[in-house]
Amino acid sequence: MSRLTGVTTNAGTSPSGAAPPGGHEGRVLRTDGAAVAIQSTLPSPPGSLVTFLLEGTAATYKMKVRGCRKSEGADLPFTIEGRFVDLTRAQRDAILRAAASGD
Repeated sequence: MSRLTGVTTNAGTSPSGAAPPGGHEGRVLRTDGAAVAIQSTLPSPPGSLVTFLLEGTAATYKMKVRGCRKSEGADLPFTIEGRFVDLTRAQRDAILRAAASGD
């Protein structure tokens, strides 16, 4: 699973108030280059936009949220599903490589 940093949402503040420095953490569960599922410390409602950085890259990834579920007891308690927005070919290739390698 690929590690994510700087996870933010346009849906308001996080449950604990202010975001930690550098944003929230997460990881990619699965992607086919169009649809994506991530786990995060940050919830985000359907229709919102989540942005994040893939660790080791400088490009910002954006996803439109289709759904969000909470898992009790997990270190990354929220599973967010959606689709990528404004993804370049280079970004798509990078995230597919990272997801395939299981980083």
